Amino acid sequence: MRLAPILHLTEHDVRGDRRWTGRAVLAGVICRDVLVVTVEEKLVAVRNRCPHRDVEILSGRLDTAEGIIECPSHGARLPLKGVDLCGRPAIWQDGALYLVLDDEPASPATNTESLCQTGQREV
Repeated sequence: MRLAPILHLTEHDVRGDRRWTGRAVLAGVICRDVLVVTVEEKLVAVRNRCPHRDVEILSGRLDTAEGIIECPSHGARLPLKGVDLCGRPAIWQDGALYLVLDDEPASPATNTESLCQTGQREV
């Protein structure tokens, strides 16, 4: 299993839900900001930006039954695993949080490029 660390991790309490924000790092390239939420007792990492308004979605209402988060700016219902937020599994390992890139070391590329801006370093 290939993992990418999520750095600059901050824990948040949003309406009683524990959420984390940070930056995933892949092969030295700093990726977009991510939001990690718990859905059905599993961690899911998504882009922490609304694709329509480019605002942080951290404070959005989370519907775990439907697997969506609502944009706090305009109410759009965004599927966590849809193309806009590019949800990927996340896991705790040795006290650190990681984005799971794939289940097998030799598997083909995943939608990580859509979660990360490959070749560009964000500051």
